[in-house]
Amino acid sequence: MCGEKSVIKGRSMSNQRIERWWRTLREMGISFWIHLFKDMEDQGMFSSANNEHIECLRFCFMKIIQQELDRIKTEWNNHYIRAQRLYDDDGSLPGKPEMMFFHPEIFGAVDYNFPVDIHDVLEFQRLFPSPSSTGCCEDYAAYFEHLLLEGGRTVPNTTEKAMEALKYLVEKL
Repeated sequence: MCGEKSVIKGRSMSNQRIERWWRTLREMGISFWIHLFKDMEDQGMFSSANNEHIECLRFCFMKIIQQELDRIKTEWNNHYIRAQRLYDDDGSLPGKPEMMFFHPEIFGAVDYNFPVDIHDVLEFQRLFPSPSSTGCCEDYAAYFEHLLLEGGRTVPNTTEKAMEALKYLVEKL
């Protein structure tokens, strides 16, 4: 609705919080995955230009990455915003993100939650269905599972096994 003002091009000094979050996310483990996938592509293990390879990558790594993201989420939501754990000089509590979100009144903030109509939620779920547990298309997931079982392999649950499974599936394709 704001036309040209809807997008900011270039550096945004007013976007420091999200920039800090991206830095923290990288430090907490996401850099590992970025570099791993770049290295794997550089070594020819898969091609990011090939949709079947992308589906293979999702199938092999999504559960492992989700576990990592869940760990990061838990650590982040339970860390103290300020270094001290008791009251600040001004008498305010140093908060944890999760606590501050669910109980803003404790921190002198306003709770902006509002009720949502269940029909809106259901419509949203219809328009944007949750991704499969494998992170890839269901048809591909069934096919990849079949190929792994046929080769006497199982769905990977470690990074090393995921790399082996990816290499195996890409060769089969």
